[in-house]
Amino acid sequence: MNDSIDRTATETVKYNENAFDLLRLILAIFVVITHGYLIGGYGVNDPIEKIMNFKSSFSLGTVGVMGFFSLSGYLITASFERSQSPLIFIYHRLFRIIPGFWACLVVTAFIISPTIYLINNQTLSGFYWQQSLSYIWNNILVNIRQWNIGNTLEISAYKESINGSLWSLFPEIVCYTFTLLGGILGIFKNNKVLLLLFFLYFFALFVVKTSGLNEGPTIIMLNDIGRLQAYTSYICGSILYVFRKNIKIDIKGVLFVLILAILSLRFGGYERISPILISLIIIYGFQAFTFKIRYDLSYGIYIYSFPLQQLLYVIFGNSLPVLVYLFLSILVSCILAFFSFKFIEMPFMKLRKQIDKKIKSFI
Repeated sequence: MNDSIDRTATETVKYNENAFDLLRLILAIFVVITHGYLIGGYGVNDPIEKIMNFKSSFSLGTVGVMGFFSLSGYLITASFERSQSPLIFIYHRLFRIIPGFWACLVVTAFIISPTIYLINNQTLSGFYWQQSLSYIWNNILVNIRQWNIGNTLEISAYKESINGSLWSLFPEIVCYTFTLLGGILGIFKNNKVLLLLFFLYFFALFVVKTSGLNEGPTIIMLNDIGRLQAYTSYICGSILYVFRKNIKIDIKGVLFVLILAILSLRFGGYERISPILISLIIIYGFQAFTFKIRYDLSYGIYIYSFPLQQLLYVIFGNSLPVLVYLFLSILVSCILAFFSFKFIEMPFMKLRKQIDKKIKSFI
């Protein structure tokens, strides 16, 4: 949730790059807000759900995650179309995610977590440094297997994970693999009906899951609702790219979809069709924006905000007004995201371009 626009795709994809830069930033902040209420001990409902009398469940964080996956489905499918070989596609995706992710693991394990422990205990003598090492080792392949580091979170409001945001990175890798295999098999060009069938399969599972019907073999049912949301949204984004010449929605159409979303929230049914609604709104609704963002901080904000919010809770407890806590969460996350982008993500994107030139010379 976390992918910058592949600039090599601009010849084929007709979209406003600056609009999607802004959109990713907004989606990342949505996630920070929802996590902030949970981690800061302010309750589990974010502000819109508290204010509005929705019949359907609503979360800014869920909108953020589904929006990220929808946008990734659109842009990564475009990226594959422009890649001159599967190899280029693979290292483009890995170079965009893995370096920043590994750096986040190290910072969380050896800076943020010990700091939380030090504030709680006034000493580091009892800190489980071996747990910091195992945290990196167990999670280095993106599929998160260790969520905590010793007893770091023993007095935290949310004790389940030092960085719960990382759950979505493995599903994103799975989605990239789907795009790679689907592109090789031609489902984005010559066998588009297969793409539609994939979407119908995951959408049907999503509807079944959100309706409370969980019967069936796990391998078929895919009972993890978060991953179902992610996969359904991603494939929906892919479809909107593949059929971009056939699906044309102007601002009036976006407003109609937005009204439909609000009505489904108010009277029910939103959860079942949310991947489609969110995909349509974010991909077609932000094209008019021209605000230029020099640095793409969305990935850094997403992966660092959770442990930083854990740290802020330990420093301030529940004494801060929620808006102040959220402001500090976003501000500190932006600062760390800037360093991540400037000194880790950007160098690897430049390295990617250098490798591109060498590989293309042999193609």
